[in-house]
Amino acid sequence: ALALLFKPSPHLVHPDGAWLATSTVTALAAAAAVLSASALALRLADPTAGRPGYGPLLIGPAILALGLGLELALVPSGDWAGRLWGQAPLDCMASVAGLSLPLLTAALLVLRNGATRRPSLVGGLAGLAAGSLAACLYLLHCPESSLLFTAAWHGPAILMTAALGAAAGRLILRW
Repeated sequence: ALALLFKPSPHLVHPDGAWLATSTVTALAAAAAVLSASALALRLADPTAGRPGYGPLLIGPAILALGLGLELALVPSGDWAGRLWGQAPLDCMASVAGLSLPLLTAALLVLRNGATRRPSLVGGLAGLAAGSLAACLYLLHCPESSLLFTAAWHGPAILMTAALGAAAGRLILRW
């Protein structure tokens, strides 16, 4: 379905060093967020599970922060605004949010089989995982090659999906 909705990124055909670095850091950060949020949501869906650790949720943002620090150190400050705004920031944000909705729906349906005591938190984690996976998938289309852009425009879409997941979780996952 992704291939039908979006044309491939021009960087897939002719990758440059900046795009490879951006997509690698973004994919690593997104994968860390997907894995940690999914594992935590599944653990919290079981009311008999012990108290979970939330530390792994910091791995994705830490990877992104390191990448951002490197980009800011290597790119002249005069180029920061252009890299932050890119070509179509709202389109990218809306695309990541839109791609995350079916993923969030599937995650919430799976988590309904649990008996969580914290439905909003579990729904929010499902949204975090769905939004992060959508951002990772969107890299196959995104024409931008800046972590500033990715953090500024994909990040809010992920957070909106997490908020939507928390609200939906309160309704769908309670028992």
